[in-house]
Amino acid sequence: MVSADPWLPNVPVAVLPPPTADTSGDETDDLDEEEEEEESDDLDQVAQPVVIQRTTRELHSMMHEAELDINPSYQRGVVWPDTKQRGLINSLLRNFYVPPLVFATRRDEDGDLTKVCVDGKQRLTSISKFYHGQIPFDWKGKKYLYEKSATQRNKLELPEDLKRLFSKKTLTCVEYPELGDDTEREMFQRVQLGMSLTAAEKLQALSSHWADFIHGLEGQYLAEADLLTPILPNSGNERGRNFQGIAYMVYCCDGFPSQDTPNAKSVNNWLVQTERLPTDGFQSRIRQMLATFETIASDSRYNWCFVANGLKRNVAPVEFIYIGVLLFRMQTALPGLNDDFSTKARAISCLRRLLREQWVDIRTNTKVVKTCWEIITKIVKNPSKFLEAHFDSDHQITTPPPKQKGKRGQKRKAEEEEDDEYRPTISRRGR
Repeated sequence: MVSADPWLPNVPVAVLPPPTADTSGDETDDLDEEEEEEESDDLDQVAQPVVIQRTTRELHSMMHEAELDINPSYQRGVVWPDTKQRGLINSLLRNFYVPPLVFATRRDEDGDLTKVCVDGKQRLTSISKFYHGQIPFDWKGKKYLYEKSATQRNKLELPEDLKRLFSKKTLTCVEYPELGDDTEREMFQRVQLGMSLTAAEKLQALSSHWADFIHGLEGQYLAEADLLTPILPNSGNERGRNFQGIAYMVYCCDGFPSQDTPNAKSVNNWLVQTERLPTDGFQSRIRQMLATFETIASDSRYNWCFVANGLKRNVAPVEFIYIGVLLFRMQTALPGLNDDFSTKARAISCLRRLLREQWVDIRTNTKVVKTCWEIITKIVKNPSKFLEAHFDSDHQITTPPPKQKGKRGQKRKAEEEEDDEYRPTISRRGR
């Protein structure tokens, strides 16, 4: 059968078999090892999924009626570029193969079933954006919007027959009944076979007591509308970065007096540990530290320590981590200063300024981390003496000198601005 629609080419319509699994990766190797180790009838299987065809209109409605959550905590952000989003719309209208969506069902607080997107967020986001006129359907050199806003009067609108056609297009939905949080996260990690997860996203997808604690802190202090968010590097641009920053910070606080450099491997091992769980007392102290951080960042009497040359400046990832460590150490060792936000703001200013005076490349590496700890140790030992010697009320946080302007310099600058994986030097954590 072929399409008879005059707008579309005669593309054969066929039900394609699912793509063949990649048997070259670690996942298959792990399964082979399990089979060799022990023969057992217990495969620890998840429940059999239900396969349903849902129209784009139905999926769009489910997203906007809160029946389908495409943003569980382990999900990544919107990473598809505009061209790839438009390509999906083209594929749907022209009957090209689109991989299945993977959902899990959950019960909310009222006992009602809702669906969670385990795989397919990029596709669902593209569909939603098309319905809202945010991306066009490209056809024969022209761009057609599904609907136009008042400011888009000069744009072409998709003809009604194609609107009806798109609304009836279906996607295969593989729906698992109540997997449980741990299994959802594992399935999310298993299906990420396209764009690889960043180090931050891999950490965020972990499930453990420590990870739950970090997720709670992220939700309380680093939500999109919260007060800490504006000072964070690239905040909101990439899912997982806020979780990574808090995880590294809490890892360093928990590991004191060890002063090793945090890295993805060591923090991952720490998050999944089961031998030692976060105590109520430790959780309370961390929340108190973050509340202090939030007060300083949001109060105009103190947040000048995040200002450079009269303008707000995002802190570097390593600064965010060790400002938290500084506040945690002052809170623990100097309880008499717990309500002295002015002194703590001056201490933050000194940490940032001295760090920039010594290093141009402010990154989470062994040299910079060592300097952070040296400054923190001196502040905690005698804050009044240290601030008297190093704090200058007229001294602003200086901007590093410009990098070289060659191709290598431009590439380096882009890497520094992103700093996705913190690029620390790996070290063994002493316990």
